[in-house]
Amino acid sequence: MVANFFVQNAQNLSTHTKTFVAIYLLFHGLLNLGIVLTLWHNKLWSYPVGLGISSFFMTYQIYRLFLEFSLWLLLLTLFDLAVMWLIYHEYRLRLKNRARAKAK
Repeated sequence: MVANFFVQNAQNLSTHTKTFVAIYLLFHGLLNLGIVLTLWHNKLWSYPVGLGISSFFMTYQIYRLFLEFSLWLLLLTLFDLAVMWLIYHEYRLRLKNRARAKAK
């Protein structure tokens, strides 16, 4: 049912738009995967990098939303916002734990 919904909506898009969306989502997913892998390996530098990359995507998505509203783009932007909040929250916790460890 969900797949049919996506297929029906995708049929209304032009070939150029389909190509752009596919490439955009591919890069978005690959960069998020890279962020997740570096965070998983406890690389402290990856938190600000992840926030920066997510900010870049969100800025572009908000720009596109102002040009032409899309529910899917809004949902993707809200998802990115939630991911950014989680990254920021985890980063603050890691910094607190690191400061506590140094204080001991």
